[in-house]
Amino acid sequence: MRTLISLFFLLVISAPVLLGQPYHYPSWLSQAVFYQIYPQTFKDTDGDGIGDLQGIISKLDYLDSLGVNAVWISPFYESPFCDAGYDVADYYKVAERYGTNEDAEMLFIEAHKRGIKIILDFVVGHTSEESPWFKASSQNDPKYKNWFIWTEDNWNIPKEYAGKFIIGYGPREGAFMTNYFYCQPKLNYGFPEDQIKYDWQLPLDHPDVMALKNEMKNVLKFWLKAGADGFRVDMAGSAGADFWKDVRSTFDREYPEALLISEWGEPAMAVESGFHADFMHWFKGYDDLFHKKWFHKDDPTQHSFFEAAGKGNITEFLRSFESQYERTKGKGFISIPVDNHDMVRV
Repeated sequence: MRTLISLFFLLVISAPVLLGQPYHYPSWLSQAVFYQIYPQTFKDTDGDGIGDLQGIISKLDYLDSLGVNAVWISPFYESPFCDAGYDVADYYKVAERYGTNEDAEMLFIEAHKRGIKIILDFVVGHTSEESPWFKASSQNDPKYKNWFIWTEDNWNIPKEYAGKFIIGYGPREGAFMTNYFYCQPKLNYGFPEDQIKYDWQLPLDHPDVMALKNEMKNVLKFWLKAGADGFRVDMAGSAGADFWKDVRSTFDREYPEALLISEWGEPAMAVESGFHADFMHWFKGYDDLFHKKWFHKDDPTQHSFFEAAGKGNITEFLRSFESQYERTKGKGFISIPVDNHDMVRV
């Protein structure tokens, strides 16, 4: 087993067994030491009280001195920041509070001079309600009308989707589906044929669905061409396996050194879908391993395995990990964060 250690979050990675079928992954990955940065709170250089990309650039030597050689940057795209930047208004533009696209390109260049890789956070499942795509969709613009999931009317929301739709937004008849907050309209990657029950559910190969997928691939290529070294994909399962298999094929062919790591929570499924690695942390065994009381307040023990008192239990974690490892070995990596922006620190 190899470890990728971060000073802000830890990735414990099970190395693929390279016996049998060959498995390609970026050559730098097995020696990567990751550091996650939320730009807003990292380093402010213009005195407005908000961190910025120039601030990250100014601290690259510091990161290098810590042994960091890979940085995961939380979303820095244009956004109203309803959800810390995980509500993207423009995937192709750096948020004004953080700087400019030229600043991002400078960050890539300066990081590479120091042997540091830059991984961007890619929000694939939804945009902001302020996205021009969504505004056009809410106006029934023919190009964008099906890029988001809308019902035919406001009054017949299926019971199985209760609480998932926002009613009465804009002039368009119907309700739109959200992914999390009301301000995050869900992008429409289509539905498998065996799941389609309603007229508003489009198939995976619908022309408008395919147009959206192509545009999202263009976003990835845009930032790779600008100098990024890969992506950590937020809520990766939102886009479906077929999309990621296509993306991985493109990466292997055109960007073989670029990383794809997912927040899927099911490594076997994520790796099978094309990711090099997947976060494995949304399960109770993980909470047993680390000190995560707030996840399971009804647990009578609430002990971390690493607690000094020695009252923790690693059994459930090992059971889940072993199951995923057996299904991913030789194919990809399992990533176990100690902490990140979604979780309290150990």
